Amino acid sequence: MSEQDPARTDDDDVARLLRAAGPREQLPDTMKQRWEEQFRRELQPVLKRRDRGRRRWVMGLCASLALLVGTFVLIRTPPGDVAPDIRVSQALGGSRIIAPDMGELALLAGQRVPPGSIINTGENGLVAISYGAHELRLNRHTRLLVYADRLELEAGELYASDHGSTAAGAPLVITTAHGSIRDIGTQFTVTAYPDRTVATVRRGIVLVNTGREELRAEARPGSASRLIIDRDMNARREQVAPTGTDWNWIYQSGTNFTVEGKTAHDFLQWSVGESGLTLVFASKGAEALARTTRLHGDIGGLDPERAVDAVLASTDLVAERSADNTLRISVNRGS
Repeated sequence: MSEQDPARTDDDDVARLLRAAGPREQLPDTMKQRWEEQFRRELQPVLKRRDRGRRRWVMGLCASLALLVGTFVLIRTPPGDVAPDIRVSQALGGSRIIAPDMGELALLAGQRVPPGSIINTGENGLVAISYGAHELRLNRHTRLLVYADRLELEAGELYASDHGSTAAGAPLVITTAHGSIRDIGTQFTVTAYPDRTVATVRRGIVLVNTGREELRAEARPGSASRLIIDRDMNARREQVAPTGTDWNWIYQSGTNFTVEGKTAHDFLQWSVGESGLTLVFASKGAEALARTTRLHGDIGGLDPERAVDAVLASTDLVAERSADNTLRISVNRGS
């Protein structure tokens, strides 16, 4: 159908009205012209009102369609489709990734991990990954499926930390064959065995859902809380050490702290963030000294716990560890 000129349509309407009036006594041409002009002037407000009404109807229809389309888009785009930024921080030991539409590749530092990827660390692999506001680390012999809204740990061991981040976002969800684990501001590990799943939290809280019940594991001062879920979805609780040999692989998989030019305060914050300790200064003077003392050198192969004494030996600060997992920093009065 061809589009009509509105002005032309209005003229046609006037002509039809004149024809509908039927034959009348012939008027002089001048009077006929004046009569027709007057008629058109009086008819124009009616036509304009009709035109405005038509435009309002069309605009209302467009607005309704826009609202409908927007609602449809919202319904069709669930929040889980918005993927967090997922990137490799460090990859050691020849770990591999199977990425959608890319096949199997070597895992490299700085590489983006597309949702739907599978990561295999292998016999010697250790991997660190940033997953939105969380940092993940994978132990040797680990197989992990990475999605935008969850992680599926098929085998091996995973460590997760939010480093006390206050950034808004969905909690981290990790599923295994024996249930799902959801974090609430934590540092924790999940280990998937064929016959059981072990979740150990050393800072904060994790919620473990077995499908039968939801269990809560919360770290205590000086100890970590562990939940063991067997193949029958039965749960057993333990209290374990929050530091020590069971946690050493986490330090090996992470990136080392660059000491040169940083302050002692920067280093101590990194150390407790890695080791799960709580940093306390004995005095305002000790904290001020830590913030103004610049460091030089490097920590070599020392882990975050053992590096504390070595680094502070070159400063006027000294560290003391307490039974409740606190690292207390004071001024070395003997220096």
